[in-house]
Amino acid sequence: MGKMIDLTGSRFGRLTVIRRSDKKAKSGSMWICKCDCGNFVTVTQSNLKSGNTKSCGFVTASRMDSWTERSFSKNITAGVDFMDNVAKQISEYKVEVQQAMLLAILKGVFSMATTGNTVPAKAAKEFSQVRCGW
Repeated sequence: MGKMIDLTGSRFGRLTVIRRSDKKAKSGSMWICKCDCGNFVTVTQSNLKSGNTKSCGFVTASRMDSWTERSFSKNITAGVDFMDNVAKQISEYKVEVQQAMLLAILKGVFSMATTGNTVPAKAAKEFSQVRCGW
């Protein structure tokens, strides 16, 4: 059996070795490490020394929140960035919706009766004079 190596205090990527674990692995000793993010993880000595494990994995998982379709679009379309086309289509759709909404509002404004003494008629007349300058 080889000489026992103490990794306590050593850094491997984002991990700092705290102490040897009571757990054993087929590949050798296991170590309890603290990640820079604050999480604790138990890692085999061989994975630490080989560089296979450099963090608790939380950093990678938290980065997924920032991934978008654009992150993958070129990979699945043989280099064609289809997201530019999607962005253009969404932009055109928004313009169409905004125009349709504006036309509906204007239709409502122009259909308001501004004659008579009813409360809606008085409000419509005031709106058209003050807000629209008619």
